[in-house]
Amino acid sequence: VFEDFMLLIAYEVAIAVDLGYKCTFNRKIDEVRLEKRLEAYKKTIEKYQEPEKEQFKKFYELLCDGLTRKRTDLLGQIFMELNLGDGKYKGQYFTPPHMAEFMASIGTTQKFETEIANKGYVTMSDPCIGAGVMAISFCEALREKGCHFWNMFVEGADIDKKACYMSYIQLSLLGIPAVIFHRDSLSMQ
Repeated sequence: VFEDFMLLIAYEVAIAVDLGYKCTFNRKIDEVRLEKRLEAYKKTIEKYQEPEKEQFKKFYELLCDGLTRKRTDLLGQIFMELNLGDGKYKGQYFTPPHMAEFMASIGTTQKFETEIANKGYVTMSDPCIGAGVMAISFCEALREKGCHFWNMFVEGADIDKKACYMSYIQLSLLGIPAVIFHRDSLSMQ
C-alpha cells in the first residue's frame, strides 16, 4: 500500500507538471510518456475502494501541510517508523534528519555561494538519495544563507523505486529542482 501511495503521488505531481507546462507555455510535451503515466496511475488507483482513496487524499494533505510547516524528510521518517526499510536486501537505513541537517550545516561553505554567483546555480548529487533527506537539508542550509531553491539543482539516484518516489515527491513539493533516477549507482544499471 505504501509503495502504491508513493507511486500515485509521484504520478500526480509528474502529470500536473507535464500538463501545466503544456498549458502554461503552450509547449509540446512527451505525449507517450504522459499516457503511460496516466495508465499507471489509473491501474494503481483502481485497486482501491472509495474509503481507501479518501485516506490517500487525507494523507497527501497532511504531507503537504507537514512540509509547509517544516522542510524536512517526513516520508523517510514515516518509512522507518513503519519498519518498511529493507536492511538485509538493499541495506536501507535512512539518515535521521538531525544528522543530515548537521552535515549540511558544516558542508555548505562559501564555495557554494561563489559557484552560485558565477554560474547562477549549484548542483548537488546524491547516488543513494533515499527519501531525499540530504538534498533537503543541503538546500535548507543554503536557503538559510540567502540562496533560493532555483539556484540549486539536485540529481539523485536510488536502487529502490519507493525511495525514488519519496525523494521526487518531497523535492517537488518543496520546489527544489531535481531529477531522480531509479538505478544502482554502483553498477550504473
